[in-house]
Amino acid sequence: MAKGNAHSGDVPAATAGTLRRVKIAAAILMLILVALAGRIAQIQFDNPGQYTRLAAVRRMRSESATRRGDIYDREGRLLATSVPHWSVFADPTEVYDPFETARILARVLNADLNTINARLRRRDTRFVWIKRQVSPSRAEWVRALELKGVYLRREDKRFHPFGSLFAHVVGFTDIDGRGLEGVEARFEKELGGFERLSAEGGNRAEKGYDIYLTLDAYIQSLTRDALLRQVERHRPEAAWALVLDARSGEVLSMVNWPQYDPGAPAGSPERNRRNSILADTYEYGSVLKPITVAIALESGIVEPDTEFDCHRGAWRFGRRTIRDVSEHGNLTVRDIVARSSNIGVAQIGLKLGVEDFWRGLNRFGFGDPSGIELQGESTGIMRAASRWNDHSLISIAFGQEISINAMALARAFAALGNDGVLVQPRVLQKITDPLSGDEIRSEGRPENLQRAVSKDVADEVMRMLARVVEEGTGTRAAVEGYRVGGKTGTGTLMCKDNRGYSKDRYISTFVGLAPIDDPGVVILVSLKVPTGGDYYGGIVAGPAFSEIAQGTLGYLKVPPDIQKDFLARTWINDYGSHIH
Repeated sequence: MAKGNAHSGDVPAATAGTLRRVKIAAAILMLILVALAGRIAQIQFDNPGQYTRLAAVRRMRSESATRRGDIYDREGRLLATSVPHWSVFADPTEVYDPFETARILARVLNADLNTINARLRRRDTRFVWIKRQVSPSRAEWVRALELKGVYLRREDKRFHPFGSLFAHVVGFTDIDGRGLEGVEARFEKELGGFERLSAEGGNRAEKGYDIYLTLDAYIQSLTRDALLRQVERHRPEAAWALVLDARSGEVLSMVNWPQYDPGAPAGSPERNRRNSILADTYEYGSVLKPITVAIALESGIVEPDTEFDCHRGAWRFGRRTIRDVSEHGNLTVRDIVARSSNIGVAQIGLKLGVEDFWRGLNRFGFGDPSGIELQGESTGIMRAASRWNDHSLISIAFGQEISINAMALARAFAALGNDGVLVQPRVLQKITDPLSGDEIRSEGRPENLQRAVSKDVADEVMRMLARVVEEGTGTRAAVEGYRVGGKTGTGTLMCKDNRGYSKDRYISTFVGLAPIDDPGVVILVSLKVPTGGDYYGGIVAGPAFSEIAQGTLGYLKVPPDIQKDFLARTWINDYGSHIH
């Protein structure tokens, strides 16, 4: 009994040995974990981006970029889309023989050997581009070679079915697919693609939204062709043309020359990529005379038949002499517009006065952005009324001393055709989700637009514009079968050193509406510094207006005025006897 009590608190020898081994193993494991944690910390401090780059290169091997949304015209014609291309990249740490690999890739890809060799010898990264967006055949060669450490990734490249036709509106993207100009830049967020939560869990790359523009490929094409014919004839520094729906403000065509390839924009000078219709401002000259007259009629200081002495072509005002191209005596306000008299409209400007004139121009939208959904619009220069004097009133009346862009000018004429109400120019028709087909955004006609002048005044000025084409300075803008109206302009450009006006550099313009009795479209054509002797707006730009109007009205199925008159006469002959 005593023997048993003596050993009741002791641990057997085998059990004690096992416990010691467990403690030793636990200690060793703790040391290993501490050492591992230390090594991980060292790696993170010494090379913090290594695993991020490793993860990135693995993703690059297995993933494709989100596909960019498509861009269409108003009739659903494709203007810009993304087509698959392959890009070649490498993990330098996996490349066994950098020089031999570089030699093979340089030959297959038609690329620089030294550049590829230098990239493959880098040891500070696990990802380098070899060549972006190679042709399908070259990609197949790379794939077949199975070079260690060399991989392919699918990337989409922008394709433009109409080439350069829409370049200044649609714009272009960089090699990574980001919009840099035009619609591509303005709607980058909508077009760029995004990720959605998939049914299986995780994120799934989805195509961006599709954009539908108000432009029409047919009208855009005929606008370009008509403009290029005048460019070939007069060889200007630059030229542009615009077709605007007179009621809704929708842009139907917008063409700039010179053009450029949106698929390879770097191959053209930066100047060629400017959308001059929005970005460039000029003193457009006599095309502003109808606006001056409209403001004067609205203020009540003149009537259409009010006469002014035009001093036989030369009028002295202080130290300044105002001249007309032709000699005129007394001209009515109607005649001043038709004959494009500087002297007549200058006197109207003086009669208006600073406050009324400035407020009137402001009602027509001058000095403010048009609000169009494109970047890079310049508002021009319209000085504060406090800086005007009598000479300002004279100059601005016939289109000098006020700098505007072509869109602002077309918008002002659209107001005359829209019963005196200012329109809101726009290029966006709608944005749709290609997955569901739903409209994400749809643009309707804006409400509560600003009134520039009354309907009566607008109608009166429209009749004056018709006379410009029928018997005035714009006869070359006439359109067979239709009554149209508009105004010529020959603006004198500033000297290249900005010291005064040039004696041989002009901007030649015609802007008008068609048909004149029920305006459907506003058309503007401008040529900057035409050469060869002719530079008057009616001669240089008028024929292009005529051609664009003829084609556009026919395409839009607008009945000719001659046919309307014929149908009216037929109806009266057949049924007139029943009218009492």
